[in-house]
Amino acid sequence: MTKHKIVLKKLKRDGEDETLWHPESRLVFKSKKEKLVVGRLNDEEDMAVDETVIDLCNKWKFKIDPSLVESGSEEEEEEKPPPAREAVPQSPPLFDRNIDSLSPEKESEPSTVKRRSVLVEQVDKYCSDMESQLHDLQNEVADLNKKLAHEKDTREKADAKLAKIREHFS
Repeated sequence: MTKHKIVLKKLKRDGEDETLWHPESRLVFKSKKEKLVVGRLNDEEDMAVDETVIDLCNKWKFKIDPSLVESGSEEEEEEKPPPAREAVPQSPPLFDRNIDSLSPEKESEPSTVKRRSVLVEQVDKYCSDMESQLHDLQNEVADLNKKLAHEKDTREKADAKLAKIREHFS
C-alpha cells in the first residue's frame, strides 16, 4: 500500500488569519492548528460547502468541521463563545463527529445516512490503525523478549566462567 504525500498550501486573504488549503481538491482548512475542512474554494475564491466537500473529505481522508455537517442548513449560525472551563488537558477526539447527532429521531434527515457512512468509515480507519499499531507493538515485544533471553543466556555463561576462574584462584 503506497501512501501519497498530501501537500497543503497557505491561503492568504486580506484581513483574515492564515489558513491552509489543498490544491488538488480545493478544500480549505480551519487553521494550521485545527486541520478541519471548513469549505471548498470556488472560482470566485469564496468558500462553498456542499455534498462535494463531504465526498472529497472521504476521498482524501480529511476531517470535516462537525458544525458544517451537523447544522443541516446552509444558513450560517451565529457563533456563541464557549463557556469558560478550567484548563484541563484533554486528549484529542477520536472522531470528528458527535455521536448524539446520529440519534433515531433524526432518521428523517436526508444526510443522516451519509453522516453515518462517514462515521463508520472513520471508525473503520481508526480500528485498522489501532490494529496495525497493536501488531507492530506485539512484534516489538517479541523482538525485545528474544534479546532479553539472549542477554540472560550470555550473562549466565559469563557468570559460570567467572565462577570457574574464582575456583581456580582460590
